[in-house]
Amino acid sequence: MAVTTYAELKTAVAAWLARAGDATITDNAADFIMLAEQRINRMLRLRGMEDRATATVSTEYVALPTRFLEMRNFQLNTDPVTRLELMSPEQIDAIWGGSTTGKPKVYCILNNEIQVRPIPDASYTAEMTYWQAFAALSDSATTNWLITNAPDVYLWGALAEAAPFLGDLDALTLWEARFQAAVKALQDSDDRGKWSGSTPQIRTDTSNP
Repeated sequence: MAVTTYAELKTAVAAWLARAGDATITDNAADFIMLAEQRINRMLRLRGMEDRATATVSTEYVALPTRFLEMRNFQLNTDPVTRLELMSPEQIDAIWGGSTTGKPKVYCILNNEIQVRPIPDASYTAEMTYWQAFAALSDSATTNWLITNAPDVYLWGALAEAAPFLGDLDALTLWEARFQAAVKALQDSDDRGKWSGSTPQIRTDTSNP
């Protein structure tokens, strides 16, 4: 059975539960998948989840990108590049409180915004690399990176969410074990691909090639 789209995933969930055509499953399959997506986005950090965005920073607060999960790097594209240091809101208030202006040096994340300090004294182009949540599957958004590259993670995750709903604790143990194994295998595979080849080396700007 192919699992390449949202509709095929819902069909597979019912089939693996041996409940094909059962309205109890078909009416709730979307919830099982949504709950699995929430867990998956909290657990995985893959290259397929990485994105890059630029923004103009001219005020203290900048909106986060859509589906933002976690920052990898935040910098100002000055010459040379200015990499901003992540701090807690409390640290920023303690060190950079008041109305001091200048080129931003630090940042924190508050709700759905990035706060920078000092308050910018001009307009700067900022660039961020970050992990974003997978686009949620739906009847109108039928595919995403994860279902294309790791449909088993989706299937086992949805089945693990279905088991408590059905009151089947034995099935929960089975599907949860498969889900955890699939998530770990996918993350391990991605990590190997990210660092395969020569040993990573740290160089300064003055290092010889």
